[in-house]
Parts: sequence; structure tokens; C-alpha cells
Amino acid sequence: MICLFKYLNTEWSEYIFGFGENRMNSTDQNLLESEFEMNRLKILLKREKITREICSELNNFVDLKNTLISIIVKLRNLTSCEAIAIRLKDDWDYPYYVYDGFPESFILHEDSLCPASLNGKPLDQCSSNEILLECMCGNVIQGRTDPKQPFFTSHGSFWTNHTGKLIQETSDEDKGSTTRNFCNSSGFLSVALIPIKARGETLGLVQINDYQKNKFDSETIEFLEMICENLGLAIQNALIFSKLKEKYSRIKHLEHPITICPSCKNVKKDPKKWEGVFDFLQESLNIESIDEFCPDCLQRL
Repeated sequence: MICLFKYLNTEWSEYIFGFGENRMNSTDQNLLESEFEMNRLKILLKREKITREICSELNNFVDLKNTLISIIVKLRNLTSCEAIAIRLKDDWDYPYYVYDGFPESFILHEDSLCPASLNGKPLDQCSSNEILLECMCGNVIQGRTDPKQPFFTSHGSFWTNHTGKLIQETSDEDKGSTTRNFCNSSGFLSVALIPIKARGETLGLVQINDYQKNKFDSETIEFLEMICENLGLAIQNALIFSKLKEKYSRIKHLEHPITICPSCKNVKKDPKKWEGVFDFLQESLNIESIDEFCPDCLQRL
């Protein structure tokens, strides 16, 4: 038999032709090859168009959340997948920041990647280095990926076209850790997890799920990795700008006259509340103080 694969709408269709009377002649084969190239060209042009639109949004966005919502809708349409979401770092966890197509019950169940506790120790008493984020999302975010495995890439992404087979045919060691397998139990067969990185830091990931198998190929994953690189820089810049804006608002607050007690030097925050000057500075400017004697005080000691 002669097998020819055609790529259309991110799905592979197989055309099988037998020998003898049903065997393709050279003209039929040329027509099919030409159709294959035309469909591939359409996909590449669609990707180029989506890339330009996404880059334009990232270069001119004002509100990060609304921009990311717009981008995931574009990626969902491009991949023809059922659901897409973005996780972003929030303290030690990476909850869903925006999503489209996932049931609310799925988001609520899978929102947190943190375990309830760490060896009986509450998470708020643990350092971020101690916390092992759960499931495959945790593996991708914390870099527990082995590119020798066919479901991981050298960029640190994960993808599979059949979660059921993956669970049956791989060990926890192969996958990087024990996984919850909730995507599979929810009926999702095709899953892709693409890390969002910027300047050596992993900020989150893009998750794309579909109930059908065989929704992804290596070229699609590479394209999504390229998009996520642009996402990473834009998100990191937005977070830096947000922090600078917050610090600026604190500094602006200090432009107004501050009422200080001439005796104890406490600062008046409101009509009923006074606090020490060091506490005031730390709260207003996030400045930590260090005790050190000045030369005059040292001489008096």
C-alpha cells in the first residue's frame, strides 16, 4: 500500500491506496501532493497572520488580562482545540489567570498546583524552593522535563496526542513526577503545555486541551513555543511596570506633609492611628531599616 498524509486544520488524515486496479497513477499522485502543499501553505499563512496580530497586541496593550484573553481566543481558533488557558505565577503557586473553553468545574479542581502541605508543614512556613508543584503542569513550570522522552521538547514543553496511552505506557519517573491525570479523566486526549519564560525565569505556561486525539504535531508545538517567548517578555515587562507604578504611588503619597509627634517621633497615619517612623517608611516605601550607630552617638556611648 501507498500512504499519503495530508495536514489540514491541525489534523492528519490518512489516504490509503491499494495495488492493482486501485493503484494511483502519477497524475493522481501529483494532484494529491499539490493539494498537500496548498493546505500546508494555508496553515503557514494563517500562522503568520496570527503571529502579526499577537505581536501587535503585545506591543500596544494597556490591560494585561484583557490582552491575554484576546490572545488565547486567537490561539484556540488557530489550533481548533476545545480549551486553552494561561497559568501565571502568584506567590509560590501558578493558578489559572485566563481561560477559554474549560468547564468551571475543571478550573476549580485544577487551579492550584501546590500540595495541601509539605510533610505536614503548612505551605506558608515553607520556602518556594521546598514546594514541589504537582502534576504535569508542575513538571513543566519547574523544569522536570527530559527531552529524551518523546512527549517533552528541548524547550521544556510537554505534549501528547493520547493521554490514555501516555498513562498506560509511561512511568512516573519518565514523566518527572506522579501526575493527577485529571485531564484524562475529564475526557481530554490531546494536551499541550508550553512554558512561558523570560530572561531565565518561568512565569507560567499555556495549556491547550482537546477531547479528540492527534490534535498536535511537532511544528505546531514549535510555533506555540515561539508565541510563548513573546508572551513571556510582554508579561514580565507588564509585571515590572506594575511594581514600578505601585512604588511611584507610594512615593507620591509622601509628597503630602507628614504629621510627626515632636516628642516620640511617631507618624500620624489617620486621625485615630499613629505608628513608628520606621514602620511608616517600611509600609509606605517597602524599605527595610538596619540599626547602626552614627559617629556622634558612638562617642556618647
